[in-house]
Amino acid sequence: MSIPSTFIDRLLSSINIVDVIGRRLTLERKGGAYWAKCPFHGSGEERTASFKVYEETGTYHCFGCKESGNAIHFLRKHDGLDFLEAVETLATQVGMEIPKQEAPVDTSNATKINNRASQVFYEQLKSDQGRKQSNT
Repeated sequence: MSIPSTFIDRLLSSINIVDVIGRRLTLERKGGAYWAKCPFHGSGEERTASFKVYEETGTYHCFGCKESGNAIHFLRKHDGLDFLEAVETLATQVGMEIPKQEAPVDTSNATKINNRASQVFYEQLKSDQGRKQSNT
């Protein structure tokens, strides 16, 4: 299933990454930022939080293991979801419907054209002029 990038952009701007991550980790607000112990390294046994959530940009970054991304990346890594499952989870959370897959592109004509072009090139290479050119 192909999901238009415009939908992904709308989805990511509709969700609050602090809510998404806050349902899975204990976030602590320090100043204007949210911090947690990184779930991706150290088995959550860090003494100090190294995992920062940026509400304004909808991203996260761990200063320990360098893991970073948006809400889709987080769900894929933390919950073990594939891309489509992560998108479906977020879309359900904000009440958005994923657009249906667009009609597949008909490539049968392109294949015929490529096959014919291949024939023409082959014939040109076998001609006297083609042999002369390939030997220089």
